[in-house]
Amino acid sequence: MYITSAFKKDENLDVIPILIIFSALFFINPLLGILGLIFKLRNNVQNDKLYYGFYALISLYFGLINITRIPEGDFLSYKKMFDSAGSLTFLSYMSKFQQEYFFYVATYVFNKILFGNFKLYVILLTFLQYYLYFISIHKYFKNNGKHILLFAIALTALNLPLFFSSVHLLRQMTALSIFIYYFIEKIVNKNNKWWLIVIAVLIHSSSLLLFLLTFIPTLRYRVRLKSIVIIGFTVVFILLFGTWFINLLHKLTMGISWLNYPIMMFKSLKTLDTTWYHGQDAESIRSSYLKYILLPAIIVYLSGRLQQRYYYLLNFIFAYIIILEIFMFSNLLFMQLRMSFYSRIFSPFAIAILIFVLKKRTNSSISDLGISIFLLYFIAKYAVNYIDTSFGIARLDEILLSSVPMYFNYR
Repeated sequence: MYITSAFKKDENLDVIPILIIFSALFFINPLLGILGLIFKLRNNVQNDKLYYGFYALISLYFGLINITRIPEGDFLSYKKMFDSAGSLTFLSYMSKFQQEYFFYVATYVFNKILFGNFKLYVILLTFLQYYLYFISIHKYFKNNGKHILLFAIALTALNLPLFFSSVHLLRQMTALSIFIYYFIEKIVNKNNKWWLIVIAVLIHSSSLLLFLLTFIPTLRYRVRLKSIVIIGFTVVFILLFGTWFINLLHKLTMGISWLNYPIMMFKSLKTLDTTWYHGQDAESIRSSYLKYILLPAIIVYLSGRLQQRYYYLLNFIFAYIIILEIFMFSNLLFMQLRMSFYSRIFSPFAIAILIFVLKKRTNSSISDLGISIFLLYFIAKYAVNYIDTSFGIARLDEILLSSVPMYFNYR
């Protein structure tokens, strides 16, 4: 049978000695420890705690790689912001910011707790981002078998645009990690952890759009004609009356700076420069989310009846891409570029669901071939783009062969 139970086998396994062994290997060489633990997980071990330890090691690995970056662009701005917290009182520091207070309060606190060590700060936030990503993947795919789960985890780890955004768009990616955890909890466990909405929005206000979409009740079910008509009228309304509606919201929220901030941004979006995005433009971004997210989602949708949790996620993807296309149609290219980063996390979900459906409709050998093809493609794509990146970061051979202490001595 292609679906396994929710990791009931070996649930009493003592994972502490195993994690100690692989953590020691991780210290010698992070990749060695991670690959060893992958082999252990594939060797018929199905234990939530062991998987969570595995996710912690991968998340820590990405944090170590991030501290080899040369601070530049937005990343340099975050470094200056963090360093300034060391020389200012709390009130003086907070007086510099007019919105998204939670992030700056947390940064000030972390500066004191970490004794002003920016590298530890980067490791901590990178760890938080990736750990929430991996936990969300785990919750969503844990009943689909360990091969599908590990495949989805691998796709998340090999998501290079997500990785480079983890520090250059630090606030946005942190808010995204909180959102995806919130959304998957809502889908899988029916938990509405509303307080996560407050935290994420006060880290980056643009994430509010993601949360609002999750409250559309029709997203939970297979799209019917009524839903298509509603979506069509909504799109037409936005295109015809969107500017008027934004101006109205701007007037209503002028007295509340943090609430007015995202609305105020809309008023200048058409004139904002988009050259800040290295190596791509609006069309290439669009091509990426259409190929790696929308196309797999459409194939899955047309494959037959699915469980409700699949419809909820797929319908959300469709709704979000419609919004990105509205930005393109309206020439709001800055907004399309900025908001498209949020879509990065959905490609592992869409592709893994596609492979799962393929496994369900055909047989294991065909789905395993699909997994192999996707993994080889994304590994090659990751390596090529990492080597060719214009960002200052450790060489690929250095991150593959270094021990943990060497990351702190880099540059």
